[in-house]
Amino acid sequence: MSRLESFFLLPFSSCNTNNVGEPSSKTEETSDETSTASFNVSLDGYTVIRPEKTSSVLLNSATSLFTRLKELGYSTDIGDDWIKAGSQLPASAKEILVGQTNREESSSVYTSLAQNDYVIEYFESGRIVICGGSNSATKTAVEHFISTYLDTKKDILSTELHFRHTDKYEIENCTVN
Repeated sequence: MSRLESFFLLPFSSCNTNNVGEPSSKTEETSDETSTASFNVSLDGYTVIRPEKTSSVLLNSATSLFTRLKELGYSTDIGDDWIKAGSQLPASAKEILVGQTNREESSSVYTSLAQNDYVIEYFESGRIVICGGSNSATKTAVEHFISTYLDTKKDILSTELHFRHTDKYEIENCTVN
C-alpha cells in the first residue's frame, strides 16, 4: 500500500464493523413501558398529517393510513403540516404525524433514528407519531401500525403506546480523528 493510499484510509481505521457485506436483516424491536396510568384512545376525530413537501412514498403511506381509518368507520381527515405565517400550533391536537413533520413530537423522534429504524408513539399532547429514519422506514412503520393496531375498529391504542424498531447495522460506530 502506498503512502497516499494509507493517508486516505487512515481516518477510517477506527471504524467498528461486525461483519463485512450486506446490511444485516436482523432487527431488534423494543417496547418501552412507563409507570403512568394508561387509558385507551379513540381514533375518531384524528387528522393524518404528513410533511407539506414530501415524497410520493410518504404521500402514499399517509393516504393508506387515512383510507384504512375511513374503512373502519373512523371520523378522520388528512392534511399536511403547513401553517399560516404568524400562526401558532396548538399545544395539543388529535393528529397522527407521518414522517418528519414540523411538529415538535415528530422532530424529536426523528433525530434519534438511524436509516432503517422507526418509532410509533403516543404523546401527552394527543399526537401519535409514526416516523422512520428514512422514507422507506416510515412506510414500514405505517404498515406496521395498520397491521398491528388497525386490524378491526376498536379503540385499543393505549396512552402508553411506544414501539421502537431498531435495525442492526454492520458498522455500529465510526470515529474520525
